[in-house]
Amino acid sequence: MAVNLQLASQNGQVKLGKTHEWESYNFNALGYLPFDNVASVGAGVANTVIQARLVLPQASKIAKVAVYCSAIDNVDGTDFFNIVMGTGAYTNTTLGPIDDSQQWGYPTLLAVNGDAMFSGDALFNVTNFPNLATGTGGSSVLVPTIYDCVYPEGAVLTLRTHTVASTGSITNLKVVLLLEPIDTLISDAAAIPNTDW
Repeated sequence: MAVNLQLASQNGQVKLGKTHEWESYNFNALGYLPFDNVASVGAGVANTVIQARLVLPQASKIAKVAVYCSAIDNVDGTDFFNIVMGTGAYTNTTLGPIDDSQQWGYPTLLAVNGDAMFSGDALFNVTNFPNLATGTGGSSVLVPTIYDCVYPEGAVLTLRTHTVASTGSITNLKVVLLLEPIDTLISDAAAIPNTDW
């Protein structure tokens, strides 16, 4: 059964058309990419320990980070996490650069190994996770400190955690990235097509 687009929305926001573009790849559209589930993070884990990895198949900006855990030892912010480009050491105040391209053009400033997604790390507390509880965990959606940073194609992003010595624990940690694929090869002259990607 065909659905009239102008009647399809139930919240009053009318859709005015459809886009197919069969002969084009669609950049600058949102998608998501999950880290593998981390079943358990024990006590006294340092943020140098990598809990999970993922590889970006295309240069991307990370718009939001969705986080969930089914249980945690405390909600006072002494447990925390970050996402870092690369597998080496990082400093939580070293962040990726802001995209320097215009509407059209090549971004020349890209994240490099060691750049963190959250300044000062992202704390598991009631400010960042309003529904967080020790027995039942909780979820939240956080915005990276530099959400306009471009991570290059092939970048390895690593999930790092820190837990309190002797008592720290995080159960069933799940992190999902909402990302925007970026065309880093587009011409400064928008009229000139560039099919490399």
